Amino acid sequence: MSALLVILSHKESQPKSIVELGRRLAGILNFKPLFTTCDDKNLHFQKQLIKEGYDVSGSEETFFQTLKWQTEHADTELSLVMVSQSLVHLEKRFKATRFFTQCRMLKIPYLILPEKPDVSWNPQQIFFPVCGREGEKEASAWCLSWSRAYNSELTIFHPEFKNKESQRRLKQLLRFTTRLLDHSDNACKTMKCVTSKKETIKTAVKNAQITPNSLLIMPATRLNSPEYVFTGPPELKLLKQRGNTPILFVNPRHDLYLPCN
Repeated sequence: MSALLVILSHKESQPKSIVELGRRLAGILNFKPLFTTCDDKNLHFQKQLIKEGYDVSGSEETFFQTLKWQTEHADTELSLVMVSQSLVHLEKRFKATRFFTQCRMLKIPYLILPEKPDVSWNPQQIFFPVCGREGEKEASAWCLSWSRAYNSELTIFHPEFKNKESQRRLKQLLRFTTRLLDHSDNACKTMKCVTSKKETIKTAVKNAQITPNSLLIMPATRLNSPEYVFTGPPELKLLKQRGNTPILFVNPRHDLYLPCN
């Protein structure tokens, strides 16, 4: 059985909520739950959680070192990583940029929880912007997997390009995505935004922000840009705008782990 890896920060204010949510999520997605602390001096945090009845491993290494060790040495094949927002360091642009740079090595998606995760979170609405970006084909497979697991309604937002070639490529991608989702009995609708890629993504994020029990699925940025030193990566902006909505980031790589649908 594939596994869901949950990495806990010793600074996390609601570790029990994250563990309970990880258990629920793993059960619904049919993954084995694995829990570990990171940057845990003398494993104090792990020992505290064990005393409270939680089966958690511990690591004194940094988040990135712990993640690397788990992805390379875990006995069970990892399918998904779940982390709290505190590990991203939204308030520190340099650390947040480094977080996403390191996460680009992953062959599995990573789910970033909001600041106050809801144990009873049940994503009945999934929002997925399709704008012709690299990685959207892979992300569509995860849209199908989550919509089936939670019996969710999926909404695809897409722009309409004035450039004929860009519009042709976008239509091809939309046909691929909708054809894949046609195999599911779950509700799926598309919404055209007569705007740019940027505005289409903003529309999807805004809808996720105001919708309870929602999930936003996005392809992650493939490469670093020099401007990220000053502005931070696009993922950072999304996290600041998403409200209390979890975001599943899918790396645009051909060797990405894809769910069996």
